[in-house]
Amino acid sequence: MLGCETAQAVGGTVPEPDVEGTDLAMVANYGVLKAYDAVYDTYVYQFRNRLYWFVGSPLDKQTTVLCYVYTNEPDKLPEKMRKYKCDIQNFRAGAENELTSTMRCGRFRVFYRDLPAEYNVTCVRTGFYADKKTKWQKYFRVGKPYRQWNGRKENNHVKGISGDFAQGRWLLG
Repeated sequence: MLGCETAQAVGGTVPEPDVEGTDLAMVANYGVLKAYDAVYDTYVYQFRNRLYWFVGSPLDKQTTVLCYVYTNEPDKLPEKMRKYKCDIQNFRAGAENELTSTMRCGRFRVFYRDLPAEYNVTCVRTGFYADKKTKWQKYFRVGKPYRQWNGRKENNHVKGISGDFAQGRWLLG
């Protein structure tokens, strides 16, 4: 489906983001890394029902952060999005969804987007668009990060890029 596969880093390894001592440590430690781009020093995490973009390279205020949300329930998409067969939730790097001014983010600019609850999210296409062209893009599957295990909630965090299995457990989703 649309190439919605788990992202892989070049060479198979992803450096840990330097977030120790910042407000981002919880997202990096307990979220699931969904996409990584070395050129733009960008990490995309899913933590609970929200996506976070940690961007270490400079972005122009006119850069659009791509966020195309795909579903297997297209009839539940907002009416104006049904013709695209996805929910386009892009945003400008200089206009909205930035947490950098309200959180200690270290060297990163941080953006977020809540995942819709109105329909089942199956995958997301992300990246940057500027100067009338796509600078980079990745597709990744979206999973539900919490599930009941023996009556208690457990987090399904995986260091590095997430895959279909995580430490012998299914990635929940």
